[in-house]
Amino acid sequence: MSVRLQLRVVPNAPRDEYVGVMDDGITHKLKLSAPPIDGKANKALLKYLVAKLGVPKEAVSLSAGLKSRNKAVTITGVTEDGVIRLLSEP
Repeated sequence: MSVRLQLRVVPNAPRDEYVGVMDDGITHKLKLSAPPIDGKANKALLKYLVAKLGVPKEAVSLSAGLKSRNKAVTITGVTEDGVIRLLSEP
């Protein structure tokens, strides 16, 4: 089982946080403190998701949007409801 999440990532934020689902009902917004330089924001995104979801780092991969704020991430071993619940927790 795997989940593919559509994300809108905002780099250079004061702190890493999950904001919620955007108005389109599909895209999830995340703020990251890392800058969008040399892949630092992408690495921070994957690290944030691994920590927040409690999955091994091999379970999270960037599927699309390497150089864009709009990204797609694939997460294996979890359900979509589980991912949303864990991301929403403070």
